[in-house]
Amino acid sequence: MAHKEVLIALSMIAAASPVSASQVEEVPTVAPAAGPEARYCLRIEAITGSRIERVRCWTRQEWA
Repeated sequence: MAHKEVLIALSMIAAASPVSASQVEEVPTVAPAAGPEARYCLRIEAITGSRIERVRCWTRQEWA
C-alpha cells in the first residue's frame, strides 16, 4: 500500500516538472543603445573552486 502512494507522488512530481522547466526567461543578446562611454556589465562564471561570481563592467570598445 505504501509503495502505491509513493508511486503516485513521484508520478505527480514528474508530471509537474516539464511545466516549470518551460518558463525560462529570455535574455536579450543585443545591448540597448547608449553613448560611447556607456558601460555594460556582465556576470562572469565563477572560477573552479569558487562560488563567487565576478561582474565586469566595460564600454563597448573594451568588450570588443
